[in-house]
Amino acid sequence: MTGGAEGIGAALCDGLGAAGAAIAVCDVVDPTDTVDRLLAAG
Repeated sequence: MTGGAEGIGAALCDGLGAAGAAIAVCDVVDPTDTVDRLLAAG
């Protein structure tokens, strides 16, 4: 997900992750918080 570190991109990552999608999170901002949240959710 381009722009997945925060805002709408992070929300889309959360939704896709909840649906079971495999996600690559890319952004110019550090996406560690989004990635950690996705990994914790399983």
